[in-house]
Amino acid sequence: PRDRGARRARAAPNANDDAPAAADADADAASPGSAAPARADPALASFLDWCAPRGIALHPSLVARDVAAPGADRPHRSVFAANGPVRVGDVLCEIPRAWCVSPRHASITSVLPRRALDDLDDAALILTVMYERALGAASPWAPYFAVLPSGGEPLPFTWDEDRFERSLAGTDAYRRVREDEPTMREDHARI
Repeated sequence: PRDRGARRARAAPNANDDAPAAADADADAASPGSAAPARADPALASFLDWCAPRGIALHPSLVARDVAAPGADRPHRSVFAANGPVRVGDVLCEIPRAWCVSPRHASITSVLPRRALDDLDDAALILTVMYERALGAASPWAPYFAVLPSGGEPLPFTWDEDRFERSLAGTDAYRRVREDEPTMREDHARI
C-alpha cells in the first residue's frame, strides 16, 4: 500500500494524445535503483540506492542518466528520461511525504522551533535546504543533495545588473524577476 500523503508527478497531455496507448495502465512504479542503467556517477548511484528503501518510486519506463558538461570531471546534472511508453495520466514519480524536503520533516527542527519556521513563510524552505546542505553526509537527504548542481544555479536575480540587462532585457523573465525582487529581498532580510 502506498502512503496516501505521497507526492505524485503525472504525465501531462501533449499533441500525441490521440495515439494508441502502448503501455499497460496498471503497471507498477519501479524503484529508481532498478531503473537506472547508467551508474557511472557514484553520487547518482548512491542516490538511486537511497530512494528504494524510502518508498520513492519511478514509472518503469523512466531511467536515470548522467549528463556531463563537455570536459567536466563528473556529471553535473542527472536527468530522468523515458526509455519506453508513458501514457497521459501515468504516475511518473511517487515520493512519500516524509521524504519531501520541508521545514516540517527536516533536521532544522532540532535547532529552530516550528513556530519560528512558520513565521518565515516560504523562506523557511530556503533555510531548511541551506541547513540540510550544510550538514553534509549527516543529513538524511545527503544522497539527494549530492546529485544537485553544486556550482550554484544561474539564477537571474543573482546576476550583476549588466549581465541581467544584457541577457534578459525585453523578455518575460526580465519582468517577472523585477516584480519578484522586492519579495526576494524581504525574504533574504528575514533569514
